[in-house]
Amino acid sequence: MLGRTHISGGIVTSLLLCGDDVTAMVFVVIGSILPDIDHPGSMIGKNIPLLPRLFKHRGFTHSILFCLLTSLVNIWICIGCFVHIIMDMMTKQGVELFYPLKSKIRFPLARYVVTNGIFEKMLLYVCYIIIFYLLYIRYC
Repeated sequence: MLGRTHISGGIVTSLLLCGDDVTAMVFVVIGSILPDIDHPGSMIGKNIPLLPRLFKHRGFTHSILFCLLTSLVNIWICIGCFVHIIMDMMTKQGVELFYPLKSKIRFPLARYVVTNGIFEKMLLYVCYIIIFYLLYIRYC
């Protein structure tokens, strides 16, 4: 999935879980893009080019172990990372959820889903609709 889709998923999650705690919301959104520090084309990987060299894409940073380690820093970041990993499990590439075991885990129908494909675009628009709806019922 692309960064914008992960961010939209992070925003939906933060609106559902964080109440009016803006700091928690920001941490969830940061967590929603953090696992892609292992990809040179990601938002974080472009700005800190050393990080993608340290990790294989969709390996350690897309694992339960990484989520547990982020929970030691901040639980909201951990939640955002978990959302990111779930979203990447919806693609045919899957994730090494049980790193250091090398097997890729993905949802059964994910073998038909590609990054920036029609499913991801539909998911992105659904997230946008949910965001606008949640903001509407909260502030109107």
